[in-house]
Amino acid sequence: MAGNKKSDVWMIPLRGGETAEVVAEKALAVAEAAGLGKLGGKGRLVGILQHVGEGRNKGHIPPQVTGAIARRLKEHRSLVFLT
Repeated sequence: MAGNKKSDVWMIPLRGGETAEVVAEKALAVAEAAGLGKLGGKGRLVGILQHVGEGRNKGHIPPQVTGAIARRLKEHRSLVFLT
């Protein structure tokens, strides 16, 4: 198909037992490398979809990651909201 763009996939190396704060630092570094700063800007709305997991599910993104990304977007004067 013409016009299809391939997606970039970014991954972070995680080790068992790392704190949510360490995971947040690593995720923020990858998000910045992927162009996080280009998403927002003065007065731009940026939505963050957060999956909180279910029951004993440990496969969700910790809220600390979402918080770190939201704070960085706010530094760029973006209007951040969660969905």
